[in-house]
Amino acid sequence: MKPSLKPSRLGGLPVAIVGVLLLSPDSLVIRLVSADRFMVLFWRGLMMAVGFAVVAGLSRGPRPAGPILRCDRPALIAGLLLGAANVAFVISITSTDVANTFVIAATSPLIAAFLSRLFLREVVVRRTIVASVLCVAGLALIFLDSVSTANLRGDVVALAYAVLVAGSVTAMRIADQRDIPKAFSLGSACSAVVALPFIVPWDVAVRDVGLLTLTGAVLLPAAFMAVARATEVLPAPVVALVLLLETLTAPLLVWLWLSEQPTDTVLLAGVYLLAVLVGHSVASKGDTDHPEIAGHPPAESRLAHRPRGPQPD
Repeated sequence: MKPSLKPSRLGGLPVAIVGVLLLSPDSLVIRLVSADRFMVLFWRGLMMAVGFAVVAGLSRGPRPAGPILRCDRPALIAGLLLGAANVAFVISITSTDVANTFVIAATSPLIAAFLSRLFLREVVVRRTIVASVLCVAGLALIFLDSVSTANLRGDVVALAYAVLVAGSVTAMRIADQRDIPKAFSLGSACSAVVALPFIVPWDVAVRDVGLLTLTGAVLLPAAFMAVARATEVLPAPVVALVLLLETLTAPLLVWLWLSEQPTDTVLLAGVYLLAVLVGHSVASKGDTDHPEIAGHPPAESRLAHRPRGPQPD
């Protein structure tokens, strides 16, 4: 009998944790590079396009991946929304504190639940409505803290990022999963094209390109594959709880490396929102067929909300 390559449920947990660890340095890298945000967006989008194109090729096995535009419509929509989310993520990370971005973006799964109700006619359970109302209070606290600071624009863009990620997740629920890596590659390429008119001048340090290549072409696609693998054997709420770690690990890395300390208000709101999302996820243990209501955090993105990994033809 041929041994199964599918990870066991016990082995799925460390795989999911590896996915989170691969995602965590992303925002730190954006802060470390010396290039402006549009140069960052171009190279990040370009490298993500290359990385996901490789994933698309690997997921097809020996068969050719086919034309990049040959995707079903939901997958194409998911990819384009991911590209738009990539733009919003870079703008937010460079316009506000990293902790603000991740705490606000952590609400994207609850937004996805309501988008699924609107577009897919799926039922939004009562606990999701309650959790959403509670999250609004936490978000209001963050925005009130930023009203008189330069962080307000970045916080608003972070909320837009959360909505875009939620839209991408909603489209992915009905997409052909084999087309998702190709669609993500296309969306990432589009985000690079969007940055082109704003890049002046065209000089960029080799170190910056190297860092953005590492995250865009290696870490993010690898995280995508790791979390997709974990979701094959772990219940969605369990994966959701693991992925919430990025809301802590990403700002922590920036805090330790760049001494960017969140305000007391953001820390308080972050603890409050995480408590709401963890409680919602624990209460959703039976909702394994609906990962969008199980409390998944963002992550470009984001990538971890897929109910299944790419399947071969």
